[in-house]
Amino acid sequence: MKSFKLGIMAVASMFALNSFAQAEKAPSKKEAKLKMEKREMKTPEQKAEHQTLRLNEKLALSEDQKAKVYEINLNVNNKNQVIHENKEMTQEFKKEALKGNNESRDYLIRELLTDGQKTKLDAMQEKKETKKAEHGHDHSDPNHKH
Repeated sequence: MKSFKLGIMAVASMFALNSFAQAEKAPSKKEAKLKMEKREMKTPEQKAEHQTLRLNEKLALSEDQKAKVYEINLNVNNKNQVIHENKEMTQEFKKEALKGNNESRDYLIRELLTDGQKTKLDAMQEKKETKKAEHGHDHSDPNHKH
């Protein structure tokens, strides 16, 4: 009977520790909001530079590709900033407009890439989608709440 009680206590302790560990890992709403505000404080130029740099690191872009990708990113980021700042648009309309802009960006950038770079990009995007799904960020679910 004593070993049974010890077993129950051990299992209860494991659940408590697991819950505590998960609480430690998850950022608070305040931290998430600060991170979002920091991201939004970047200028369209800073965002375009960062996006182009990241894509170059993954795909080894040529100088010509880098220049064109930067221009595409800058153009889309400028459009997205106008959308974000528009007080008259509903959140749902903003979301759809941003999604359309980002899909256009993806299409235009893909047009610049070699077949090998497209293959790498596909793998990167698949990995990103898998990671989102694992963390419960499946935005294809119409019932998903942010």
